[in-house]
Amino acid sequence: MQENQPSLFDLLLDESCPWEALQAEQQLLAIEMLARLIANATLPHDKEKNDE
Repeated sequence: MQENQPSLFDLLLDESCPWEALQAEQQLLAIEMLARLIANATLPHDKEKNDE
């Protein structure tokens, strides 16, 4: 029987300060991902063309 290993998300939920549970490199990667998501969200998206 295979043991379920907790994911990073599960581990962070158990922490009272999840940001502090991350290592510096992981924090930088998280900031980079969030920055890209925010930048993509600000781009104009023409949904009507994609639906055709």
